[in-house]
Amino acid sequence: LRAYGRFDLPAAENLLSRAKALLPAGHDQRPKVLRRLTEAYPSMGRPQEAETAFAELLDEIGGDDRLTRGIRLEQTRFRLITGPDPISLEVIRQQTQAALEAFHDEGDQVRMSQAHYILSSVHLRTGRIRELEETARRGLVHAHRSGDLRELLGAPWWIVFALLAGPTPVPACLQACEELVNVGGLEHIGVLATMGHFKAMLGDFQRARELVAHAQHVLRERLRILRPRLFVGLRTAGVEVLAGNPEAAERALLPLLDVALMVGDREQASQIAAELSLLLSRRGASDEAARAATLAAAQAPAESVTAQALAGAAQARVLLGSGDHREAERFAREAIKPVPDDMLNLRASLLVGLAEILRAAGRHDEAQPVSAEAVQLYERKRNLVAAQACGKRAL
Repeated sequence: LRAYGRFDLPAAENLLSRAKALLPAGHDQRPKVLRRLTEAYPSMGRPQEAETAFAELLDEIGGDDRLTRGIRLEQTRFRLITGPDPISLEVIRQQTQAALEAFHDEGDQVRMSQAHYILSSVHLRTGRIRELEETARRGLVHAHRSGDLRELLGAPWWIVFALLAGPTPVPACLQACEELVNVGGLEHIGVLATMGHFKAMLGDFQRARELVAHAQHVLRERLRILRPRLFVGLRTAGVEVLAGNPEAAERALLPLLDVALMVGDREQASQIAAELSLLLSRRGASDEAARAATLAAAQAPAESVTAQALAGAAQARVLLGSGDHREAERFAREAIKPVPDDMLNLRASLLVGLAEILRAAGRHDEAQPVSAEAVQLYERKRNLVAAQACGKRAL
């Protein structure tokens, strides 16, 4: 438990698993050991063992309603990553809100932080960025009150997602990241990697690469867990795309796909496959691009705005490569529809894809206003590099 308190998950999992094997059923310490294992296994990319630990833990605690409510909350947090799909986000929101009220009455700061973590995930999936940031910041307050290192490390991820996805201009995003980067004496890898991506949007590619490389170093040397590799790798690829180095972006993404599938993270697997498909399409690897686009569509959670949009964009680009302009346009327009106006970077990138399809079909007059809208969205975000690149393509 001391190893877990330091968030040294590989060491903690090894020791906790040995403790579990030694403790007989019904021992009063066994639920505590199992609970920590249910938290450790998902981050380490071991979903089947997590499900087994949840079942054992629920069996151990019997009919204790308060403990069961907390375990079910943690199980929901886990299943939002792995499925099953389709999964009703509104039902999850209602159940989590009810649990949050109970934990508030009990003064349980850890569980209140966990509830906000789940609600933040629901808001991101559905594209409610304002609600996402507000909920994530409330969750961070509860994490600080709890003093629990896992919660302190978990809450900033959702603020980072809100900054990346939403309308906050890049300079203000960087300032917010500076305030979040130090967590309990640890540098937050998600914040570091996101700062790198923001620096690339402003054209400072040297500093951007330094930041994502440092995030990778902290992850490798200090945390040594699998799931965060997916996010850091996506930010690394994003830096290289903005820097005009698609080959390096592809190299960053390729090993991540197997990791995402192994840990059962459907959202990340879909996004990685979609981004990879777009890169493969642009260099003419049509068969590989088609396979990646199919995987992106198969993995995308049914109610995820971002995953569904990127999967649609990847399929549109594959159809464009095959010369089917009409179907490519249909997929591109369908991908844009559910994306809220305040998801500036995502909406702009989808518009860029649509403009490319229209130009390929010889409809340059229709492509021009689409490109102009994309440039406007990038400029609102202060993604200066993408705005400039989009403007050049439109000429």
